[in-house]
Amino acid sequence: MLYPYMTIENDLEMLHSHLIQEEDAAVVYVQFEKPIEEGFKTGRCKLPSYEWSRVENFTASELQELEEIIRHHAHLIYPCAFY
Repeated sequence: MLYPYMTIENDLEMLHSHLIQEEDAAVVYVQFEKPIEEGFKTGRCKLPSYEWSRVENFTASELQELEEIIRHHAHLIYPCAFY
């Protein structure tokens, strides 16, 4: 399940998962969603590795910008993931 974190300009939604135990690490997923005429732009980033998956309609440069946003907010996202 994903939880809303914040809305960024132009209806870009940033969501996060709860803390998930995978293999030997605890991870949090951060997902971005933005409505567009053809459907949605979506992308999911796994923390702490910053691996992207489920990317649709975002360009490589947009993903770089989104990753910068995540890096600036990661210290705030992790505490939210415990609830």
